[in-house]
Amino acid sequence: MNNKLKLTVASVVISASLMSTGYSVWAEDGQPQDVPAVASVSYKLTDALEVEVKSVLSEHVLDGTRIGVVVRMKNNSTSITRVPDTYEVRVKTSEGVEYTLQPSASNVKSIQPKSNSELSYMSVIDRTDEIKLSEVNWTDVDYYVYPKKETVIVTAPITGQVWKGSDAPITDPSAVKKWSESFKIPSLLSPVQYTPVSISKESTEKGNVVVVQLLAYNPGDQRETLPDFLIDGRTDGKVFSGKRVEEGTVVLEAKEEKYIHYAIPVESDTVLTSLNLLTQEKFAQAGQGQGAAASLVNYNVGRLNILLPSQQSGMGYEPYVYGTPMKFDKRSELIHPDIDVSLAEFTMQDNVEEGSKNVSAKFKLQNKSDRPLAIPVFQTDLVSSDGYTYSGARQTMTTPTVLAELQHYRKLFVHGAGIGNRERARTQNPGCRNRGALQNDDCRVCRGASAGQHERSI
Repeated sequence: MNNKLKLTVASVVISASLMSTGYSVWAEDGQPQDVPAVASVSYKLTDALEVEVKSVLSEHVLDGTRIGVVVRMKNNSTSITRVPDTYEVRVKTSEGVEYTLQPSASNVKSIQPKSNSELSYMSVIDRTDEIKLSEVNWTDVDYYVYPKKETVIVTAPITGQVWKGSDAPITDPSAVKKWSESFKIPSLLSPVQYTPVSISKESTEKGNVVVVQLLAYNPGDQRETLPDFLIDGRTDGKVFSGKRVEEGTVVLEAKEEKYIHYAIPVESDTVLTSLNLLTQEKFAQAGQGQGAAASLVNYNVGRLNILLPSQQSGMGYEPYVYGTPMKFDKRSELIHPDIDVSLAEFTMQDNVEEGSKNVSAKFKLQNKSDRPLAIPVFQTDLVSSDGYTYSGARQTMTTPTVLAELQHYRKLFVHGAGIGNRERARTQNPGCRNRGALQNDDCRVCRGASAGQHERSI
């Protein structure tokens, strides 16, 4: 490991982190640009109904090839309209072979006026070779004549990419996005747009995890609920599944921005090359016997591929000027806007015996308001010039608030990151007058007082 660490304050990235989730709040004040909606093509099925193809799946499974289609059907009339039950949904291959898909047991039988419904269809074909799907069609079949009469009602060409499973790459140029490029999720009706903001790799008790931060923005004039989607990490040979950190429903008011985060568990030596954004689809397989419950098949469909920056180091920001108030993200509620936070002290000591370095940082909090404010709970990380991240240990606070119109000096954080060859984490006593000593029983001051008492004695 490269032991060189730039000691100038401008080269140290200080990130305020939420204690509950461990992800960083980065400074990013630019207003997201409005992203045009992805155009979709609809086809007239009846006088009242229109259909568009939302998802097409063709993946290898144990029994052969699973083919799935999800369509969005819209009722343009002013009355409830029944979904034609005599129409079969079929897919045609580039060879001209047709396969009839079975409807999901959960498909609606009728559609409310001026509304949309999604219908799912699926079949497993006993084929293991490559199947190239070219179109979806609705065919009216009259079984009451002999021979049966088939009439193709409408045909929808498959123009987008057919999803072939989690290992499949996304090659459609329109579906490949650069880092920091804002986008809307294709196939969804949601107007919410997203911008990749930062990506970082962290080491936790459960292993290594890559945290991806997206900025969600609602450009509309009414409240919107964020749709469910997934973020997977890709390398040249593996795919790592991610999960959204925020639990429950995330709601955005009109013109509101909010951060969402995805955690992707990875291996220690994993270097991601891109991210896949996927949406979830489902199909209910009807029970075989009378009264048997339907079995649910869940599957994901890749929508976008997001290219990563050359280095997974969050974002680049303007250098910090020592002693000046830090500029925090206006979207974050971590730091109260009436509290200024600045770096007042930054020191590093060599520990020759352990082959490491110990870094401590003291921050100044200034309350600009006319009332007491709670001391914000945040953490800091150090990032070396070669990209290694070292997490700090926060000193126990004895004063919960900052008084009105006063400055408050606290050695809030101590970095015992073990910066050195041995990479052993050692924590310096934050209040000990013996600044070069480590907190242990050999230090007279450490034996005689608590950390809070040390600070009062300085």
